[in-house]
Amino acid sequence: MAGAGVNDDPPTPAPRLRRLSSSADFGGSQHELSPNALPKERWLHDKLSRQSAESLLADPGSFLVRQSSSSEADFVLSYRPRGNYSSQFAHFKITVLCGRYILGSRRFASLDHVVDYFMHEAHLVPDEFLGTPVPPKQPVKKKEQVISMFNYTKVVDTHELSLKAGEVLEVESVTETGWYWLVSTASKQSGLVHSCLVQPYNSSIESVKQRELFAACSRDQCNRILKDSSCGCFLLREGTRRAAGDAYVFTLCVRTVDNIHRFRVEVRPRPNEASGGGGDTQAATAEGYWLGGRFFHTIDHLIDHYRREEILDGVHLTRPAAIPKGARYRPVGRRGEDEREAAESGEADLPPAAISKSSASDLVGSQESILHTGWLERRGARGGGKWKRCYFVLNGREQRLYCFDDNTRRRPKDMVDMSISTVYPLHSSFSERQFSFQVVSRISHEDKPVMTCLVANTAQSKQDWMMYLASVQSLQLVSSIEQLLKEKSVEAALESRRRNCTNLYWEIHEVADLQVSSSANPPGSGLYLLMQLDDVPYAKTCNLHSLKHHATFEKFAFKKLPREMRHMKIYLMAKHKRSRDSEMGLLTVELSELPVNQWNHLKLPLVAIGQQKSSTSNLSSSSSSSSGSVGHVKMDLLAKKLCILPLPSYEKLKTMLLEDIEGAADLLHRIGTCIPTEDIRFLASLLLKTYLFHNCELAFIRALNQREILTEETQISLFRSSSLATSVMEEYLRLVMTQFVRETMQPIIDEIAIACCDDSPLHCTATPSAADASTKVEHFLRLLGEQILGHVDKFPSNLRFLLQCMKEDISRKWPSPPNHPPSIKYRVIGSFVFLRCLSLALVSPRLYHLQLGSGYNVAAVQDMLKMLAKLLQAWANTSSIKDHPGIDASALNGYLKQHQERMEFFLEGLSTSPTGPVECKYTEYCDIEEKLAAIHRICADNMRTIRKNSIEQPILKKVIIVVDELNRECGLDSTVT
Repeated sequence: MAGAGVNDDPPTPAPRLRRLSSSADFGGSQHELSPNALPKERWLHDKLSRQSAESLLADPGSFLVRQSSSSEADFVLSYRPRGNYSSQFAHFKITVLCGRYILGSRRFASLDHVVDYFMHEAHLVPDEFLGTPVPPKQPVKKKEQVISMFNYTKVVDTHELSLKAGEVLEVESVTETGWYWLVSTASKQSGLVHSCLVQPYNSSIESVKQRELFAACSRDQCNRILKDSSCGCFLLREGTRRAAGDAYVFTLCVRTVDNIHRFRVEVRPRPNEASGGGGDTQAATAEGYWLGGRFFHTIDHLIDHYRREEILDGVHLTRPAAIPKGARYRPVGRRGEDEREAAESGEADLPPAAISKSSASDLVGSQESILHTGWLERRGARGGGKWKRCYFVLNGREQRLYCFDDNTRRRPKDMVDMSISTVYPLHSSFSERQFSFQVVSRISHEDKPVMTCLVANTAQSKQDWMMYLASVQSLQLVSSIEQLLKEKSVEAALESRRRNCTNLYWEIHEVADLQVSSSANPPGSGLYLLMQLDDVPYAKTCNLHSLKHHATFEKFAFKKLPREMRHMKIYLMAKHKRSRDSEMGLLTVELSELPVNQWNHLKLPLVAIGQQKSSTSNLSSSSSSSSGSVGHVKMDLLAKKLCILPLPSYEKLKTMLLEDIEGAADLLHRIGTCIPTEDIRFLASLLLKTYLFHNCELAFIRALNQREILTEETQISLFRSSSLATSVMEEYLRLVMTQFVRETMQPIIDEIAIACCDDSPLHCTATPSAADASTKVEHFLRLLGEQILGHVDKFPSNLRFLLQCMKEDISRKWPSPPNHPPSIKYRVIGSFVFLRCLSLALVSPRLYHLQLGSGYNVAAVQDMLKMLAKLLQAWANTSSIKDHPGIDASALNGYLKQHQERMEFFLEGLSTSPTGPVECKYTEYCDIEEKLAAIHRICADNMRTIRKNSIEQPILKKVIIVVDELNRECGLDSTVT
């Protein structure tokens, strides 16, 4: 239990920023104080160390709240559990932020609400309410007070506090950037106030009469006021302290006959011995005014004394100098009638320039402590609701992520404590957004985690945020934090050290034998799989109708799997229109039992919720049935362990790949024949991103395609699905065609969704509906044809260049006979563009970030998309489709034959590049060391086959030399690999 809470006493860089607080709630816990809520005097303590707090918690169930020793504005709830953990202690930090008291993911209006909530409504420790409070031995010190120097009207639509000159306010907290959170002692209102508007206040030295003027003016301004005054006129103005911690001072300026004299007046305690001066002989230790060697309790005593006694030879104080109306010399310390007079005369109005220039990041830390700022989309802590664009500021020293409505706001809308949070990736299938990630916060392992979904504008922005958040979350030593703040670069820190990580890849092929009752899955709802790693949600599949009836699969990847994650959980979920989605079944994979660096082909049972005694699936008996099973999931799973070396270690591997691209293409083509199909797809993605990073992907893809065409002996085996060249082209198509596919197909999918609101005719097998269904399919096929075939100029120019090179290479090897249609080159081009891209986008829309929406018959929409995908592919291959239930295939085949020449004309135009290759800079973030490490790992895992083939293909020995050298640096046994 001692380790379950948040440690509030880690080494902290100085100066530590004090955070803002007040008493206003902001949409967190709506708990109301109970009638018998304990007063603060029973449990609130001044600053205590962790050890001192534990010594006071003598009885199990006892608790106290103390000021944090690492952050002056925050508090810590210290608790001694009951039962088996009574000898241990738990400490939970309460973060104070602009009137918000935050404990873990819960927000409260005050400390009283925090204590009362965990005494009566919720458990900090499982099954335990807070018990007996421990009172402080001495009363808690009163809060610091300040006094307003000016009348100030707050900026509209901000959390500032309007002020009146002479108003006394309590300091809740203050930042090093000059912002206070203050509470008015008179009105009890709270808000932000800049330090230039207030000064320290001490009631023990407040003037009794309140008739003298303290002018907040410069020395020259004071001289101008006294210049035309008579002898004996005086003015008190603020002085300057020589150093921090010195006594607060005033300057008494006195007009004489021919000059202006100045006297230093200090505010400091009086020693115990009596001091002579003006009849002030009573001993006291309270603060007062010192002029020379004389002590005065109040400023009135000082003024009255020198009205009777000479302050200079022949000079007595007479009257305060008159400040001209309209002049910008501000009275300080005036209240009551004088305050109203100053406000009416305009003497106390001030528009400070420092306030108008401040922004969000100014409030939550100095420029040295701000590690990263920017705009992100944010969704509520529970993962629901609408997305909202907010401005975020990451404070490295405080390990906190602040959220603002915009970058001009001064009060944070929310805050995430990164010391108790972890940043994880988030698949786009879960958030329905690209470039998404999540921050998961929890007080302890027993506490239910709270997820905050965030979305960046670009892949680079997403990666930057994730790296900075992860680095702040993991930094514990002050020196590490300071170094990171100094460099402001996570990449530089990563380049100099060796890293080990595990990447998790899995593919969902089929969900079979579903046995879900109609009551649990009523009409209008849909089934899908939700995938979690431990209790962190990550991804979900599309509607299971497509997975059950179509030969397709969905691919997922989780990079840099944290060591603490032990399980993969897959839930069978029922989606409902008007209620929360319900859990139907669950399977759990124990990751520690998973063989690493090899694909695991699994068929695991989904156990009904509430019936599983042991939720962990046995991989060795994965195909066995379960009595409480509601279905089976067929999937492939790979845990790839990588040793990522510093970039200079991969210099020879980079040289082998980049120095001679045509030679590298030949070498990689041979390597592709030595590795299994699963690794080929993985290798293709790594190679493409590596060459994209070095801006030479076109030369690589062209050389690899040429090698494929030259080595294949027959047309039938050309660009088969298992070849490396085919996999690289598929990855490239998905990369460059996503925008075109979304612009072309999303409007048509939306129209199909509207047409399928009722039961789809595709589901009807009756003869009368076949003609209507065929008419509807032909209508959407015509729309697709117009969008695709009529806009060849919208296809990426570099893709058209690669297709032109492919067409020319095929024509050279297999020239078409005279008067014979050139079928092979068009078939290859059509296969890539339609089968592996456009048709695939219709069958698996989420691969290209297409949205199916909701509120209609999903199964009917997917059936329609599947039929359109078949028709597009048949159109490109100059073939026909077979009969389909409820569809008049002859009518559709007639349409395809009628428009066949248009398809050939389109393919010819598509494979003709009018501009040639165009230079495009790849802007997506790429951890090049990780990509090179993964390429090395694939070669190392298949080294036995590569060594065997090197006997007949000596060029492979070049790969063996490079891989063996990297194996030694990573500590791998080359004899085994």
